[in-house]
Amino acid sequence: MAQAAFRTDSISRPAISLRGVAKSFDEGTVALRGCDLDIEDGDFVAIVGASGSGKSTLLNIIGTLDRADEGEYFLHGCPVGSLRERDLCRLRKETFAFVFQESHVLREETTARNAALGLRVQGIRRRDRARAVARGLARVGLGHRWSTRGRHLSGGERQRLAFARAASTSAPILLADEPTGNLDSRNGEELIRQLRQLNAEGTTVVVVTHDERVAAAARRRIRIVDGEVSEDEAPPALMSAAVAPASQENPRSTRWDPLDDISDALSSATSRIARSAMVVLAFALGVAGLTASVGLSESAAAQVSQRISAAALDEVTVTAAGEPTLEHEFFATMDQIRERLGRLDGVRGTGVNATLSSQEYSVTVLPPQSVPSQSRFRGELMAADGDWLGLQGAEASGRGSFAAFDAATRQGRPAAVIGEGAARALGLESNAIGQQVWIDGRRIDVIGGLRGASRAPGLRDAVVVNFASLAGRAGLSPVLLVRTEDGYPAALRSAIPLALNPAQPGAYTVSLTADLRSLRRGVSADLADLVRVVSWALLLFSGLGAASAMYLAVQSRSAEIALRRALGASRLSIARIFLLEGAVLGLGGGLLGSALGVGAVVVYCLLQGWTAVLNSELVALGTGLGAVVGVVAAVYPAWAAATGSIAERIRG
Repeated sequence: MAQAAFRTDSISRPAISLRGVAKSFDEGTVALRGCDLDIEDGDFVAIVGASGSGKSTLLNIIGTLDRADEGEYFLHGCPVGSLRERDLCRLRKETFAFVFQESHVLREETTARNAALGLRVQGIRRRDRARAVARGLARVGLGHRWSTRGRHLSGGERQRLAFARAASTSAPILLADEPTGNLDSRNGEELIRQLRQLNAEGTTVVVVTHDERVAAAARRRIRIVDGEVSEDEAPPALMSAAVAPASQENPRSTRWDPLDDISDALSSATSRIARSAMVVLAFALGVAGLTASVGLSESAAAQVSQRISAAALDEVTVTAAGEPTLEHEFFATMDQIRERLGRLDGVRGTGVNATLSSQEYSVTVLPPQSVPSQSRFRGELMAADGDWLGLQGAEASGRGSFAAFDAATRQGRPAAVIGEGAARALGLESNAIGQQVWIDGRRIDVIGGLRGASRAPGLRDAVVVNFASLAGRAGLSPVLLVRTEDGYPAALRSAIPLALNPAQPGAYTVSLTADLRSLRRGVSADLADLVRVVSWALLLFSGLGAASAMYLAVQSRSAEIALRRALGASRLSIARIFLLEGAVLGLGGGLLGSALGVGAVVVYCLLQGWTAVLNSELVALGTGLGAVVGVVAAVYPAWAAATGSIAERIRG
């Protein structure tokens, strides 16, 4: 709608004309009853009356901050009641300036940025904006406070700043609601002088007031009683003496400057450090969780793949076909089996182990008969010989050795070696030589410790006993590990069963580690999917937390939002500011979270002795996701900020 449409026939029609205007609120309170009122261009009108008489409601309707329930409102002959919300925003932007009882100065913004708020909404060019702000601040004596933040201004200075904010826009109509209500007499007199000067320059001034000084300064007084115009003291001589309408000094522009929105978003984010830090931290935790989980899953998959690939070159395992009798024979003839395998070309060594269930075997550090309520060991428990530990690259700690482990087996003496992690879990010293553990009530001497194993890292957290510790136990499922020369596993796969039992080669199952590759791929894919689901859930919850914080921020900034809307900011522009703020905070959280996630991956991999696998796109992905989640989290707060009654927000 063209600006000229708001000035239709302004020479022959009043600037403001109300006919039969009525307004009621939800609770049934009648604020206005059939008000008829005309205000001419260049007039200075004081609207007076008792509290609750409807003065502020009338001013809100005149300023299009609220709509009448009944009646007609014409602004320079244009019917305001039929205008759409978008047109009302433009009308406020081009026609009205506001001064409220509360200054609504943005505490964390500079004086200059506060004074320029209306000019930013109007789309005034930056160069022209600076000149208008300088004039407005000089008018109220705040030119020397250009860079002072709003929180450092006194109450009187804030109200003068609010007047400068209104005057800088060169709007043709100034609406003021109790502008001197919170001021002392000196500051009140100064504000009255500014109102009279502005009116003398041609601005139409409409003031709601209880202050007799303001009413006396006005050229016309309108009294409201119980929602009706009861007195209209407007001498014809004064009416005819109305000054010419103010000419707009600032060149108008409807061009949207994205830098203004970005500047507002950055200013809001940086001026509320504690709140912004919490929101950024919420985003960072979600992004860090996602980044770290993806990086760790890829790194872990790479380590598993490397180990399987390495084992595929030089490792096979041999087990009995599965029947308990065959397993018993397999275990009983283990020495003969190992001797036969040692004659095969390409075999470098053999070792045997059997994994035990910690649910079936109770491992404690004290005799269970004397301390029945002690906690059980929940880690890995297995039986093995020293050769198997050596083939896995296990490293003994302290004075322990795997030779002593095998010697105890030959002597029929129960013995155990304990990984450093398992020792901590059991409450033992890391070098637990000379101590004892009990397995199902049987005492086992600890003769060595395990620092780790290059091909079986899990041994650091395991308790390994010799087979003498399990004498008489049934149900063991031993596995023979055969270490070969590189490249021999495939050939030995068919040779081993024939070497062990030419008459019945099917009694033994020979497995290549290479057979696990396809299984590893499937398990890795399933694990990666699970990790991603958990990570996305974490990101979702962090986004919800950030959205809650931003919604609370909207509630705390209700007056600021109402002020922007009163100055003509559209709902879209309000929403845009909050969406940009969400993007800024999300971007910051994404950057921080990506850095934390990558750092967590690197540190964990160093502690585990892994090679960290970091996708070059991981940081970009985390940062981008942070920004996207920030925008999504800001959608509802932005909608809440853009909707709602301006008048109600102003009232608080």
